[in-house]
Amino acid sequence: MSFASDTHQFTFIHVHRTGGTSVRALLRASVPDLRQIGDGHVPHTMIPAGDPSAAYYSFGVVRDPVDWLGSLYRYVGWPLAGHVDQPTVAAMTFSQFIRWLVDVGLPRGDGTYRRQADFLQGVSSVLPFPAIAVAIPFELAMFGVNVTIPLPRQLHTDPVPRHPVSRADVDFIYRQFAGDFDLYRHAVNKSMPLALRALRAVEPDLPPQQD
Repeated sequence: MSFASDTHQFTFIHVHRTGGTSVRALLRASVPDLRQIGDGHVPHTMIPAGDPSAAYYSFGVVRDPVDWLGSLYRYVGWPLAGHVDQPTVAAMTFSQFIRWLVDVGLPRGDGTYRRQADFLQGVSSVLPFPAIAVAIPFELAMFGVNVTIPLPRQLHTDPVPRHPVSRADVDFIYRQFAGDFDLYRHAVNKSMPLALRALRAVEPDLPPQQD
């Protein structure tokens, strides 16, 4: 789900499998007037007409595309997730899934999404998934929001995929999800220095940043 605060005038765009459930719990605990926008995961460009949150400062989280696709593949194919495409995806290999996602996509509201960039087009700020434990509170501090619960310092990632990934799959992902890679690199380059400064404030023994 995507959320907004009319008091603080910010909007959080929740992309599947990017730590949004943890961020949502943090927001609900810290922002009394938090409200849901539409139904499900609403892309920034699909915020309903007339909703003032479309004009608010907006932010979301982007994940390394290979890691994100693996997480999405397992989630959509998991029976307990209850996703409408579960029977279709459960019968696929990872290689088949990524090609199906590009060709068909997953339905979402009035449109179809295939990439993280589909959700984050036009947002004010994009944060990298590995840094959200410190980057999200840093972002909210701009609005005077005092975070009342911590995010996990290390959210789950898969450095070693739990499904076969071929060289051809990796090449396909780099070609077809180039926009997501660009978005992720930009988020890392922009946000990591801020996240490191915030982390160093509570863990002064971290080694100095190398220029």
